[in-house]
Amino acid sequence: MKAYIGNVNWADEGFIFFLSIASEEKLEALKELLSLCEELGLFPERGIEMYWGTNEFFYFNPKKLKKFIDEAVDISEEDMKVFEKFGVSGFDIYDNMGNSLGDLICGYDFTLRRYTIKSDLTAEDLSRIKEPYIKLFGPDEWNRILKPSNTDE
Repeated sequence: MKAYIGNVNWADEGFIFFLSIASEEKLEALKELLSLCEELGLFPERGIEMYWGTNEFFYFNPKKLKKFIDEAVDISEEDMKVFEKFGVSGFDIYDNMGNSLGDLICGYDFTLRRYTIKSDLTAEDLSRIKEPYIKLFGPDEWNRILKPSNTDE
């Protein structure tokens, strides 16, 4: 397992503690999906927003997100047990990153009441995205965003 552990300065007002633990496979899938989203021009100009409170959020660009992955360190089972024992938690950049990348690819259409693929993605783009997306979210999630008949009803 790998972990990113550190403090990130929020708006020069204080530091937010980050604690993210993930398998190497998940980190590789995140990195691959991140690179594809960047290559396909899916990132907003300011980067993606990640909230850690009701109105507190970070903007992260692809370069900064890659840095979180590259700076992951090996963590032992014993270390993980200590975190669990004392209830140590923090902002989970890896889970937030995965969710944010997923949102760049598909989003909820309130008019249609279903998830839809972003309109500017081609069939070729989707074929490239498919494998890392499934590694992160599973085949059921991939199928859910592809089926137009899915609704919340």
